[in-house]
Amino acid sequence: MLLRFALLAFLAAGAFGQELTGVIRTLGADELQMGDAWAPVTVHAGDNTIVCTGKESHGLLALRVGDEVRVRFHEDASHRWIADSIETWATVSGTVWESSLGALKVGPSPIRTRLVHLDASTKFGIGPRPPRLGQEVHIVGWNVGDGEIDAERVAIYNTDLPMTEYLRK
Repeated sequence: MLLRFALLAFLAAGAFGQELTGVIRTLGADELQMGDAWAPVTVHAGDNTIVCTGKESHGLLALRVGDEVRVRFHEDASHRWIADSIETWATVSGTVWESSLGALKVGPSPIRTRLVHLDASTKFGIGPRPPRLGQEVHIVGWNVGDGEIDAERVAIYNTDLPMTEYLRK
């Protein structure tokens, strides 16, 4: 019974996809290799692979050796890893113009913003709370298409107390 449960769990993990992150070491027409020299990992691009580099594109031509990427993949019948999506590393700095549950609009002006998705794994530089409207932020995360970003880390600027507060006795 335990063996049957373990087998079902293994098959379910493959069916729902997996994720890995790393730097591209080599890049071919329909595959990329990540990892280090001792443990390279090859991921193949399928017909439905989506490559996100700020704007959604198809194919590996938008990628370069040395790019840091997040690959969501599944295993095919011949045990090859097939990429469902490949997302590049992204950074954005600016002012928070809109804030809603799980999302921010950040940019240099209210009409030039990028949508930033927040989730439970997003790390904030000043505690667990997301930034407020008008605060300056620097965000790093993953391009997920259409100019949107899944935030990994959010640094909030201009939140320090003035030095005179620490010097008063």
